[in-house]
Amino acid sequence: MNERVEIRALGGFRILAGGADVTCPPTHAERLLRHLVRGGGTADLPVVTGVMWPSTPARTARRRLRNVLARLRERYGGIVRRQGELLVLDAPVDAFRLATAAESVAGGGLGTGATELRACAGLWRGDLLAGDDTPGLEAARERTRQQYLMVLDRLADLAAAEGRVLDEVYWLERAYRTAPHDERRIVRIVARLAATGHEGRAREAFALGCDVSTELGVRIPPALSAAAAVLTTTHRRVPATAGAAA
Repeated sequence: MNERVEIRALGGFRILAGGADVTCPPTHAERLLRHLVRGGGTADLPVVTGVMWPSTPARTARRRLRNVLARLRERYGGIVRRQGELLVLDAPVDAFRLATAAESVAGGGLGTGATELRACAGLWRGDLLAGDDTPGLEAARERTRQQYLMVLDRLADLAAAEGRVLDEVYWLERAYRTAPHDERRIVRIVARLAATGHEGRAREAFALGCDVSTELGVRIPPALSAAAAVLTTTHRRVPATAGAAA
């Protein structure tokens, strides 16, 4: 296969070559790729054979793995390589790109700019390997969700620093809808909109927070009510310069 192969693991599992979906029906080959994605791109060979062929003699399991690797090469090219007793996934994965951006944000570095952060935010199509019921996957999914939220929060902070209130709200709302149990983002949205004269938008955001609280079966957060209370005591101001996010 001459086309560039990439793996999409957010919101499901797909293999693309030159932008076209070339995912084959699930076999041991695709199962191996999923295992490598869950493990961050690498896995010890004995662990892989133990997971894929439990209770099978080591020599037999290794022979089967060689057959699987050959099948992978036939279908998708050299996207998995063996490095001693280690298997390495050698193809771009959307979840890994998101993780790299989140690690840069967590480290306080400036190496990942707004353009890359926006691109990484656009990769999100849902949970890691959605539809996969492999035991123990939830921890990896939660880690990926937190990475996505870190990217969104960073984009909101960058917009706030430049006075782009509606962009700030756009990223915060995406984060809030992903993690609705965390009230801090919706409180910040209402407060920012109210403080910058976007009172209609602030009321809509307050209504969203109330509706979400009802759906979750929890009371409206006092901090949200306090942020909205200012709407009844302030006069309309000229809004700050704001741009809508693409």
